[in-house]
Amino acid sequence: MNNSYVEFKKRKQERIDNFDMIFAFDNKQLDEGLKKLGVNLDEVVSIGMNGFIRKSDIEAFNEMVDSFKGEYIKNMKDDDFVYEMFKYEMGNHEYIITFDDEEILNACEIDEHLFIADERLKEIYLKAKNHYLNEVDQ
Repeated sequence: MNNSYVEFKKRKQERIDNFDMIFAFDNKQLDEGLKKLGVNLDEVVSIGMNGFIRKSDIEAFNEMVDSFKGEYIKNMKDDDFVYEMFKYEMGNHEYIITFDDEEILNACEIDEHLFIADERLKEIYLKAKNHYLNEVDQ
């Protein structure tokens, strides 16, 4: 059975992996990364978390990130996607040990206030939680 959430994550990761960017945690890594990108320090911009892209790639990077957001918003209308997302992240974050609902919502990029107000999301979450716990318990 295909998991649409896992497929979404894979597509997203492949696009990120194929985008020209570097991560540098010291000057040596930064120098090596600048050489890889074929630029000097004045020609890169930080994307956070010690990541850098060429200034000339800002628009393409932003378009990529926006496309992820758009696809995520579209997918959130699909109950199966939401169910698969919750259940996958419960397994990924060892929910059977932590029972930390907030951690799962954060992993799914769902604001806790939105979640509380959204009966559909709560219903799907409870279904995924029950299925996950029953499967792990066996």
